[in-house]
Amino acid sequence: YCFYTTVALFALLATSQFWVMANVVFNVREAKRLFGFIGAGGIAGGILGGYLTSLLAEHIGNGALLILASLMIMACIFVMNSIWRSRVDKLSSFKRKERATVSSENSVKLILNSKHLTALAAVIGIGVLVAKLVDYQFSYISSRNIPDSQELASFFGFWFSTFNIVSLVIQLFITRHVLSKSGVSTGLAALPVGIVFCCIGLLFIPELWIVIVLKGLDGSLKQSLHKSAVELLALPIPSDVKNKTKTFIDVVVDSIATGLAGLILIF
Repeated sequence: YCFYTTVALFALLATSQFWVMANVVFNVREAKRLFGFIGAGGIAGGILGGYLTSLLAEHIGNGALLILASLMIMACIFVMNSIWRSRVDKLSSFKRKERATVSSENSVKLILNSKHLTALAAVIGIGVLVAKLVDYQFSYISSRNIPDSQELASFFGFWFSTFNIVSLVIQLFITRHVLSKSGVSTGLAALPVGIVFCCIGLLFIPELWIVIVLKGLDGSLKQSLHKSAVELLALPIPSDVKNKTKTFIDVVVDSIATGLAGLILIF
């Protein structure tokens, strides 16, 4: 339990800190051009990591895999230092101070006093809540239609890999075009509109293929177009406020929404 909790917390913090650093390194024009491509790296890593785990687990064991993963994470320290030296240190002292300064005010107070931050927190929180409910629907309906556990595991493995591949294609070839031509609002609207139509269809036709499409929309758009659009929403926020509140929103709001989704499913 402690190991699982620690890994989950690390994943939240690492993801949040990565995007905070990206906001320090890139300006708005660069972010619109590059965030889609950068996000594709995370999706490609998820695909490659899954396949490597399948190939290596039988040969080297879970313990060795954990050590290998730890060494890869440690290597990121040197990558981050290289990025900082090549990008941030070359900024003028004014711009570097402006982007890296952290506000001394309380995070909750900063969020509540800003309509933009409150809306950003709501978008992230509702997105996490809906994603957990979609996960449950996908797992529940799939398990009812596929009673054999091995067949079910194969089914999940195939579709999760497929969703990641679709997400990578969207990130590489669609995200940049949509965000550049149609703007952030279109990028944010694509996921909820798709989920609403799929949920209406699921209400009247509770079939497995409908829930596959529903999970596919959530799994592919959430980590590609929607994620890039959400990160762009944070760009207009002053750097000192963003550096203080972005991690709080990504970690605390995400955790609260996850807990709320669990309570909804229980009760």
